[in-house]
Amino acid sequence: LAFKQAFKEATKDISFGQLDFSPVLNLYGAVEGDDAGNQELDQLLKQPTFNVTVFRGGDQVNTIPDHAEVVFNIRTVPEFDNEAVKGVFSEVYQEFLDKGADFDLQLTLDLKPLNGGVNSDLVQLTKTLGATYLNQDLEVVPMTGGTDGANFVANKPAGYPIIIFGPGSTTSHQIDEYVDKDEYLTFVNLYIDLLATYIENK
Repeated sequence: LAFKQAFKEATKDISFGQLDFSPVLNLYGAVEGDDAGNQELDQLLKQPTFNVTVFRGGDQVNTIPDHAEVVFNIRTVPEFDNEAVKGVFSEVYQEFLDKGADFDLQLTLDLKPLNGGVNSDLVQLTKTLGATYLNQDLEVVPMTGGTDGANFVANKPAGYPIIIFGPGSTTSHQIDEYVDKDEYLTFVNLYIDLLATYIENK
């Protein structure tokens, strides 16, 4: 609770606006005609998130646990990045140590943000092929989730072309998560065409 409160306090006066989710608000539950609600949703999507996703402690009902573990999942944004989050955690951690607390704080994943350039040749080719294979105009939008893409471009210059693009549904990270078979197979062919065309033109 102390970590979450410190996170909330550190971000309360920040104006979040660098990420623009407006083209895809409908994917997140926007309601036509509800301008106030949609604006609130847009602001929510632009902010960093802090969640306790795993909590472990104890083995049986009549035994006092000898230890407990809690895992946090935090999604950062440009205005409050990874270093800012680590700063908040360090401060709270030190406060508890000064009070005699006995616990460890471990960072298990620290993915850097990506900026592959919205106008790169890779993005433009993907949009062209997307229209052909998927029969729709693809929007280039930000996302606050972590991916292995951060590792692929870790030592590349800023603006190195990279996209997060693939099949899916609205069930991500849910018990019934799935991908339609036809969509999956369509993306296989799209990827082959995308890679071959991109390499050929380089």
